Amino acid sequence: MSSRGFTLVELLTSIAVIGIMTAIATPSIERVSRSLRIEGSAQALVGDLNRARTEAIKRNTGVEVTLAGPHTYRISGIGLRRLDEEVVFGEASPDTVRFNGFGSAMHGREAYTVRLGELERRVIVDAAGQARIE
Repeated sequence: MSSRGFTLVELLTSIAVIGIMTAIATPSIERVSRSLRIEGSAQALVGDLNRARTEAIKRNTGVEVTLAGPHTYRISGIGLRRLDEEVVFGEASPDTVRFNGFGSAMHGREAYTVRLGELERRVIVDAAGQARIE
């Protein structure tokens, strides 16, 4: 007599293996998710800083990027921008970065720090006004 299907023991074994694999993978997925969130926020900040520089050159006038809260900043003439809600600026971040009409950073090199828990990224604005993640 031929039987089809799975036995109860086979089903329970499969469910146990799936449960163990999920328990092992969950912390790794959380770490990757947090890393991607802080990296995305740092990239967005770099893009906005470079946009502010471009606007200063285009308008031939100064443009400021000013911190407005723990995870928000304002670009003059553009408006309010925000990082991911759990990503915050570090204490050493400058309150304001000013770009002159040539696109240079008026106070030389500046460094923002963005944090998500124990993760941290530094966004550098060099004297020429170019922003990058360091």
